[in-house]
Amino acid sequence: MLPFAPLLLALAPMQAPSFDGLIEIPAGTALIGSTKKDIVKRIEAGASAGDAQYLGAETPQYQAKLVRFGITPTEVTNEMYLQFVEDAGYAPPATWAKFSREMRAAIIHTGQKQHGRAWSFNELTQGAWWVEHHLDGTWQGTLPNGETQEFPIEWEMPASSALEPVVFVSYKDARAYCRWAGLRLPTEEEWVRAGRGDNKWDYPFGKKWDPSKVACKVTKSSKRLAFKRLPVNSLDNASPFGVVDLVGNVWEWVDTPFSAYPGFKTFAVGKGDSKIDVAPNWDTSYGVIKGAAFQNGADFCRLTTRIGIDRSARTGIVGFRAASSGIPCQDAMTLYGADTPSKLIGGLPHRIFDFQGTLGLEKHLMADLSQIASKREKPKKGIPETTPPEGYGVFGRYEMLAIAPLRELDFQNDRKMNTLCKDEKRPIPIGLLVSTENLAEPNSTPGQFILAYLRPMKKEEILLAGGIVPKIFMPKEIPEPNGEGIDLKGYLYKPGDAHLVILDSKGVIQGVIPMVNAPKLERAGAAKHEVSINLDKDAVEFRLAVAGPRGKAWSFRFRLKPLGNQGSLAIADYWSGDYYGVIQPKE
Repeated sequence: MLPFAPLLLALAPMQAPSFDGLIEIPAGTALIGSTKKDIVKRIEAGASAGDAQYLGAETPQYQAKLVRFGITPTEVTNEMYLQFVEDAGYAPPATWAKFSREMRAAIIHTGQKQHGRAWSFNELTQGAWWVEHHLDGTWQGTLPNGETQEFPIEWEMPASSALEPVVFVSYKDARAYCRWAGLRLPTEEEWVRAGRGDNKWDYPFGKKWDPSKVACKVTKSSKRLAFKRLPVNSLDNASPFGVVDLVGNVWEWVDTPFSAYPGFKTFAVGKGDSKIDVAPNWDTSYGVIKGAAFQNGADFCRLTTRIGIDRSARTGIVGFRAASSGIPCQDAMTLYGADTPSKLIGGLPHRIFDFQGTLGLEKHLMADLSQIASKREKPKKGIPETTPPEGYGVFGRYEMLAIAPLRELDFQNDRKMNTLCKDEKRPIPIGLLVSTENLAEPNSTPGQFILAYLRPMKKEEILLAGGIVPKIFMPKEIPEPNGEGIDLKGYLYKPGDAHLVILDSKGVIQGVIPMVNAPKLERAGAAKHEVSINLDKDAVEFRLAVAGPRGKAWSFRFRLKPLGNQGSLAIADYWSGDYYGVIQPKE
């Protein structure tokens, strides 16, 4: 059995849309990590035992070949994240919390009673307080004079910090933003290539350390910018591709687990009592953060630095930037797919679905930058006023209608597929369907569903299973459903025809899709894998190819009807890009 991803690319090469709001990074090789020799020198220069473990995690150095991708020129800023919070109703970060003088006094009074007089209400403790209380609506606190008062819990994105990186976001928060925007987190290898390009530099701006270019503990500037979180693009530190602030300012989540590089071996530095055994505590449940932050020194502000932290962590020194493969619907579909219950599909989503073979339509929305800029205010005293770099954009909500096929449907003919469907009394999954829009066919609201095949059934079977049939097939005496087998949930089925159904996370049918043709097994090279706007049928037409046995592919042809606020979205000029076909109306 050949891998299916190359097959799909051969069947339907997709034109990638433009990288709006992103810097396009060309395909090439990235030099990842540091040599053991370099790390030993750094440890011998005085690194602590703890820092030595993180330094050792950069070894051994290796090369990675990468295809082209896009990445945001800056970290995701507060004004970028605001669009997501307002549109999706997502929790705002702790730095946006609003506190009156009285409320702050009550929080400090309460905190000191619980934790002692040394307790203070700083950014760190504010973050913990916000996580605990931001959903409460109100908070009851006691003032230093003993008065109890009810305080509203409110937030507002500080306009003076609009261009600062958003912080107090967990890995989950970052991925949620990316999914909403139709993007993803960059991998560690992509992040390094965006900074190094084809060079071997430790820094995006060159071979040598320059403290005037990095927002960190030792920043040298006439404006005394050391140990401060700065607006993006405050310092001259762009990479060869024009990506800024990759080192310093805030750490950045990447989509890579904290595990060893290929070929890693433990090693020791020093002798006797001063010997340090370098054996990082790998944990693949942890995520990697890159680039260091404003409270770090020069040793950490390098492109090779990598630290593993708990993915649930929210802190004022960690943010993120977003990336894109440029392949329609693929990034968002991969993120949606990760939420699919393994029990429903019989395995891990990334092993069951072929996300590289995603087929669908997408629409990227961007906010008006002139309107966004008009809402910014001057930064606080001592912080430079800056403008975003070239390529900066503020993303809006992403829309899509997409299907990721199963990696393999290993039935030699439809008879065997129908037999399994009958014997196991369940539809056979063929893919993952995600729509951010309402669907008129099948009649469903936006959501994430399993797309499954349902065998042809006789009218008596349909009625006994709780389905309904067209009037022309309705018998004089209608049998009562017997509760056995598949529950067809009162949906309409045509006797003798195979159907596709959509299943929710519990495996319950939520809609029925008639097929244009019965599924067929054909030579892989002849199986079409494409999506079209069918103007004649006012629908989006899919020809979905799913890998079958011995170099063949199962072909499924069907139509979906997406609906927007103004009606049908089966419109050729509504969706982004030029990767889909258009079937004109018949004369």
